[in-house]
Amino acid sequence: MKIVMPEKHYGLGDPAAFFDQKSDEGNEETLKTRQMQKKGKQKREPRTWGVIQAANLVGRTRAWMSGKHDTLSESGQGRFTLKRINELREQASTLYRRPEGSEPFVIALSKLKGGVGNTTACVHFAHYLAMMGLKILVVDMDYQSSATTVLGGFNPDIHLEDEDTPRDALLHSLEDYPATIRKTYFHNVFLAPCNSSLQDMEMELAQQLTRTVDQYPVDAEGNPVSPYDRLKVALEPIKHDFDVILIDCAPSLGMLTSNALSAADCLINPLKPSGMDRASYSMFNASLSSYYDAMPKSLRYFRLVLSQYRQSNATVREELILRNIYEDYVLTNVIMDNTEIKSAPSEMATVYELEKPQSNKETYNRALKTLNGVFDEMLEDFKAIWEMEAEDNG
Repeated sequence: MKIVMPEKHYGLGDPAAFFDQKSDEGNEETLKTRQMQKKGKQKREPRTWGVIQAANLVGRTRAWMSGKHDTLSESGQGRFTLKRINELREQASTLYRRPEGSEPFVIALSKLKGGVGNTTACVHFAHYLAMMGLKILVVDMDYQSSATTVLGGFNPDIHLEDEDTPRDALLHSLEDYPATIRKTYFHNVFLAPCNSSLQDMEMELAQQLTRTVDQYPVDAEGNPVSPYDRLKVALEPIKHDFDVILIDCAPSLGMLTSNALSAADCLINPLKPSGMDRASYSMFNASLSSYYDAMPKSLRYFRLVLSQYRQSNATVREELILRNIYEDYVLTNVIMDNTEIKSAPSEMATVYELEKPQSNKETYNRALKTLNGVFDEMLEDFKAIWEMEAEDNG
């Protein structure tokens, strides 16, 4: 039997019509998939801790914790949710509270290229800070929406409608932004989610720059808001409801990242200690210089986090070069390359919410140690800044 091959195409006579048709066809298939997968969506259960782990978090003895659990394991052992741990911290006077007179941190985690562990650092930092008793908001401004997937526990392109994301609020009605923020299944971690539709918002914000200011959305006082400052103004009414706001940025310095930088008073840059990544980061420094030259402001906090660190002579050389260039802005601790850290996001989770290792206990414990080292260091910095602010404003 002779096989008839379809006519081979090389170009597009009418690209606009072609991509419009394929957009409709693709959206139709996505809708079908969304309807099927929504039926199978499962509720994520909050993580619980055993009595020894909970005692360490509360800062009390195992005996003090006895009988104070709020749930049971399948084997009937007492377990503690993070909500209960915070209640016990209140009782024991060990719950850290951001001091009066201090300001919440609004932190942009930004990068010029993908693959540096930016989102991984963001979601793990969010869960770590919540475990320390703080209230956290994660703003996903990366249209790859990995932070939304991990923290929300769902596929954002399947389970989110356009009205579930902040897109329309940032484009047209800033007062609607708070309504897009949702609780996550991890206590005290909230999420402003996104999906791939934010890629369109990147272009739409750029297009709005060509309009007259009377067509811009307005702030609470009725003043028009530049397309560069939408996120900053949208966060203002709710900023003080949180201790730390983490903004996961797209791998570019486009309109979305510019909004993140405008909103943020802190900047954290994860960076792999390699020659290519250092060269790429130097280029990003030039872009950041241009941005802050055009939009002058100071930063309350700036740090470089060395991530995906593999012990070798080449890595040590790169680390020394980076520490020589950026001095004490490079965190002392590093995030080691670790399979538990890498694999957890693929399970829509962080290492902090895994009750059992995915590989083995030794690798899991190393993951916790390297993450805690970095995050402990930053939290101590935060507390020092908060204490200074409280003293200055007291």
